[in-house]
Amino acid sequence: MDNDFLFNNNDFVKFNKQQKTHRKSSCYITISRYKTFMFTVGFMKQYKEQINDLSYIEFYYSASKNTILIKFKNRTDSKDDNTFKINNGTVSATSFFTSNNIELPKYSGRYVPKYENIPEIGNVFVIDLKAKENKL
Repeated sequence: MDNDFLFNNNDFVKFNKQQKTHRKSSCYITISRYKTFMFTVGFMKQYKEQINDLSYIEFYYSASKNTILIKFKNRTDSKDDNTFKINNGTVSATSFFTSNNIELPKYSGRYVPKYENIPEIGNVFVIDLKAKENKL
């Protein structure tokens, strides 16, 4: 009897071995209710050229527009200490959310970022925060 077959009550059932698929990962930035940003593999691959070798982030926030700007950079590029370290695609940003009074989990979730050039800041990823709808 082959290892590919299972014998049960005189019925042979063939099992197919699962093949690894190369599916495209989605391009998201997730804001968790635990005050972290998580960058998907799809995001990191899609924007590889823009963020290659940049392991720190600066955040900007506009309360009037409810928008977050994310700028990737080297720590040595910064003249101040307002950068956050990326660890395995995750950034703990408790102080950012707290100091800007951004309500989590109200705004937690997946966001598709826009890549834009903002005068005086440079190339950034833009997240327009959207409040979750109350589910009854």
